[in-house]
Amino acid sequence: MKTTARNPAHHMPAWTPALTFHVPGVPHAKQRPRMTRSGKTFTPPATRAYERSVALHARAVARARQLAPKGTPVRVDILAQYPRPKRLAGAPDGLLPKFVQQHGDLDNHVKAVLDGINKSGIWGDDCQVQCIRAESVYCATGHRPQSSITISLPTDPPHAILATRSTGAPR
Repeated sequence: MKTTARNPAHHMPAWTPALTFHVPGVPHAKQRPRMTRSGKTFTPPATRAYERSVALHARAVARARQLAPKGTPVRVDILAQYPRPKRLAGAPDGLLPKFVQQHGDLDNHVKAVLDGINKSGIWGDDCQVQCIRAESVYCATGHRPQSSITISLPTDPPHAILATRSTGAPR
């Protein structure tokens, strides 16, 4: 396959997991901002609480250190594990539906997780996120709902990644 500027697939960096943490409880999608009668906007309390929980768990596992200083690209993998509906309570794990329904949009859950990680201070800004993988599933038998989050850093040195992106080939 010929590589061109329109086909950058082979320029994707290799990633090394740097931090994995779990946020217990039902994954929460970020809600739209609300407005008071006086016209001020605010984030709904349930969203703020979930973002604080993500920040708390991220900081605890990172031991309060900054994992990725500003300018360092990161990858985020999110596995949102939702409780089984009552109609699937006795279903074997292998027979669960492939898609989770009725728990908010996955992209809004990703936003809540990224905003929570931003608040934790383990990276400079969520604009550093270069790759996201997110999936929602029902919990396996005996497991509780949670979000599992893995943050990865590039395996290659940053200067090699920047050279690849700007010229199309490593120097």
